[in-house]
Amino acid sequence: MYAKRNYWILILTYFFIYFSNALFLSFFQIFLDSKGFLESEIGIISAITPLLCIIANPIYSLFGKNNKRVHYLLLFLAIMEAIVILLVYQVSNFSMLIVIMCLVAIIDPPLFIILDSYASSFVKEHNVNYSYIRMVGTLSYAFGTFIAGLLIEFKGYSLVFYSASILMMISVILVLFLKPNYNIEEREKGDIKLLFKNKKFIVFALYFIFILSFQSLGDTYISLFLTNDKKISDSTYGLINSLWVIIELVFILILNKINIKNHNLLLIIMGICYFVRMLVIGLDASLPIVIFGALLRGLAMAIYVCLYIPIITKIIKPSNVPIALLIIGMFKSLLSTIMISLTGFIIESNGYGMIFIIWSIVLLLAILGYYYLSKKYVKIEN
Repeated sequence: MYAKRNYWILILTYFFIYFSNALFLSFFQIFLDSKGFLESEIGIISAITPLLCIIANPIYSLFGKNNKRVHYLLLFLAIMEAIVILLVYQVSNFSMLIVIMCLVAIIDPPLFIILDSYASSFVKEHNVNYSYIRMVGTLSYAFGTFIAGLLIEFKGYSLVFYSASILMMISVILVLFLKPNYNIEEREKGDIKLLFKNKKFIVFALYFIFILSFQSLGDTYISLFLTNDKKISDSTYGLINSLWVIIELVFILILNKINIKNHNLLLIIMGICYFVRMLVIGLDASLPIVIFGALLRGLAMAIYVCLYIPIITKIIKPSNVPIALLIIGMFKSLLSTIMISLTGFIIESNGYGMIFIIWSIVLLLAILGYYYLSKKYVKIEN
């Protein structure tokens, strides 16, 4: 009875947290643009999150080893998120917004890490399916981005931000009713030296650091490109945003069903999706082609969700999995910070064309490099 009750509370928690996050962040760059910030300033503000994740994620990972702490930390982060959402809306000064975004950076990404940490412990303790819980969050995010677009176009940003804060406070109430998990494991200490002797891991890590950095870069600027250069409405962008989340969900179900064994091929397809996304922006392609490129994010993310963790756990020792994920995440955050901030300054002076063509060429070289190295060092199959 306790497990069933906790299960449904956890599902509702995922629903409201993801819904709130969709309202808060899916239109964030467009919100900054509406307040008169330049592309260079938007780039700096957007780069804060990956930069501070380098510091915040290792700290929060220490809390994740204790299930009781996870519950309390989840409660604390949800409360803080509800507060900073309102602070972001109220602040118009660039310097002050930088300070507030530092708070967002050490609250928002870790909130989802801690939520997943609680959920993973719960599903292991009670032998339930995590994917069903996570799918609720995905559907909620898709619904939230669509609603956000409509609200912004017809009611403005105030209702969106206040609604996001209220939804996060509802999740706080739900977390209060969640019970701490009690499944505590002793983990063997990881050995970082073994990681750097593992050629498969090095090739795989380098590829994912590049791919995930280009994903962050595209996520930061594609909303501005579509709304400013292609002149689509907020509601249309909300629809596109929700569509690529739905596509992600559909392809996750397909990939789980058909169980493709050639994982290297899927990883290359994932890279090509982001390459096309970069290229159509750089070439200033027609609106239908740009939308097609934007929607390819759904397929790329589905491949990432289905393969990232399973491959990591297959090619390295279980005790090294946490530190492996941390290393990839830290270097991805560092590269994302550099790329996002640099791109903002270049767009401001030269537009989207040159810099996105350059980035697409760099990404293509990374894909070709992975293809060559995977033939030599990496053979990952079920």
